[in-house]
Amino acid sequence: MNHGTEIHRGEQHQPIGTYLAVWGLLFLLSTLSYLLDYFKVEPVSLRRFLITAFALLKAGLIVAYFMHLRFERVGLVYAILLPPLLLLALVAILLPEGQYVATVRHFFLGGP
Repeated sequence: MNHGTEIHRGEQHQPIGTYLAVWGLLFLLSTLSYLLDYFKVEPVSLRRFLITAFALLKAGLIVAYFMHLRFERVGLVYAILLPPLLLLALVAILLPEGQYVATVRHFFLGGP
């Protein structure tokens, strides 16, 4: 049972409707990112977070459908997706430290 996928010489392909739906979702996410910036959504941190979240969603869709990672073994998925997730965790952990350094620098050295 192939669950709506076509199999050609060991490759799995989705129906064209699936690719068009994913393309439409990518277009919608890109449009939302543009509109967030165009209308200067406040606070700026919310705008940056949403644009980053949309970019990560788009990357996930591209990897899953257009790079066919959705059909790969779990080990390969972990090998490709785990390092960026760990990098995001590291950035999240270090953001407060960066804010602290900026605050101390401003306190002792002045400036904007």
